[in-house]
Parts: sequence; structure tokens; C-alpha cells
Amino acid sequence: LSSLENAISFYRPEYDQYNTRRLMMVSELKHAIEKDNLELFFQPKLDLKTREIVGLEALVRWNHERYGLVFPDEFIPLAEETGIIKLLTRWVIRSAFLAQKKFIHQGYDYTMSINISALNLKESDLVVFLKEELYSAGIDPNKIYLELTETAMMTNPLNAIEVLERLQRLGVFISIDDFGAGYSSLAYLKSLPASEIKIDRSLIAGICDDINSDMVARATIDMCRGLGFKVVAEGVENTAVFDRLIELNCDIIQGYLLTRPLPYLELISWIEENLNEKRFVS
Repeated sequence: LSSLENAISFYRPEYDQYNTRRLMMVSELKHAIEKDNLELFFQPKLDLKTREIVGLEALVRWNHERYGLVFPDEFIPLAEETGIIKLLTRWVIRSAFLAQKKFIHQGYDYTMSINISALNLKESDLVVFLKEELYSAGIDPNKIYLELTETAMMTNPLNAIEVLERLQRLGVFISIDDFGAGYSSLAYLKSLPASEIKIDRSLIAGICDDINSDMVARATIDMCRGLGFKVVAEGVENTAVFDRLIELNCDIIQGYLLTRPLPYLELISWIEENLNEKRFVS
């Protein structure tokens, strides 16, 4: 009986790669990109020393006519599996550049962070595309951060480093996202052509409650700063963590303590409201 029980499987629709919603997403995502039916939301980055907003991260959303607002953790894996990721990433880059110009026109000269996939690094024309888009949009490359997750980068680190170095020569900055969530070799960390390390929320969430979490966060921040990286803490949600990160000499924070990601007009309103009150953290 026990061997029979071990052989039993239960069907769960959310894990079925052929379920109706998944198949619908696959068939409609390319159409949504081509018809410009996606939208960028933006989440601010706060400098802990100046207490000023210094940058924004562009985050893509899909407002599906049937399913409502669909988040990237659902449709980006589909884009990677089906080969649509090239089209999607380029839509995000072009849209982020247009948004960057609008923010600058409003008087907000922030950096713009854009996420790319490890699969994008395999595209032979990626560097040429980015160079042409920067020139066409009239964007200062020093205002652009390209984010690649630690885990994605480690799928082929030597190739990733080579492509990232070519991208860096365009003048853009490279950011390693979700650092600490994967199992990357520290031997590669010192040779990364990156300017910024974004520490995963899992490393900083418990720093006020657990001494071991605090020690790990401290060691990570000290190591990254010692190697010359700017350090960003992701997922900051309360003032206790905020205050502790200041003590640990973290450079920048990002998270719901500031605001959830917002569409362009809502973010402009949020910035103006908080600028007038001269506060970004309650």
C-alpha cells in the first residue's frame, strides 16, 4: 500500500503547462507586445545619505483584457520559454527610454534601471541595438542601469561577463540583481563588470530580529562595498530595517516602505507630494 501511495500524483491546474490560461498567455503575449498593450510601472530608489530619490526601476505589466493585471513573474518565464523574450526586452528598453525623457522633461533627472534576461545576452545584435536606441532617444548612457539576476548570470558566467563588458563600454552601468538568492561563485564577483549590487530581500528581511541574519547582511554589504560596488537593498518594508541599513552603510534602498511600483502619472504625483513635504520615508 505504501508503494502505491508513493506512486499517486495529484493534478494541479496551475502547474499544467497546457492549462487554458497558460496557452492563452503564450498565444497572446507576442500580440500584446506588437500592439503596445503592455505598460511600465516604476519603483523609486532612495539614497540613504542624501535621503533623495536617485533612480527608478522600470517594471513591465500586462493589463490582460480577460485576466486583468498580469505580473512579470508569470509571463516573463513564458517569454523565455517561447523565444519572445527578445521582443519583450526590446519593448521594455524602448519604452523605458521614452519614459526617461518624460521624467527629465518634468525635472526629475533620475537613473533608469532596466531588467534584461540571460537569454538576451546570447543575442548577437544586443549591443548594436542598445547603442542605436540610446542614440535615437538621445539618452545619456550614464543614466541607464541594466539589471541581470545573479542566478541568470551564472548560467554561463564567462559569456555573461564578455557581453556585459561590451555593454559597459557603451557607457551604461551594470547591476547584479537578487544577489544572495542564488549560489554564485564569489570568485566571479570580483571580476564582474558591474557598478551596483542589489541585495535580495531574503538577506535583509530579518536583520532586526535575528543576529545571524544581521551578520550575513553586514558581511555582504561590507564585502560588496569593499570591492567597489554601490549596494542597493531590495524589499525594504519598515523603518526598523531602514534604520539598520543606514547603520550598516548600505547606499540605496528600494521597496514598499517608499512605495509599491506605480504607473508614470501616479509616480509623478507621489514624487511631488513627498518633495513638497520633504520626506520619502514615514
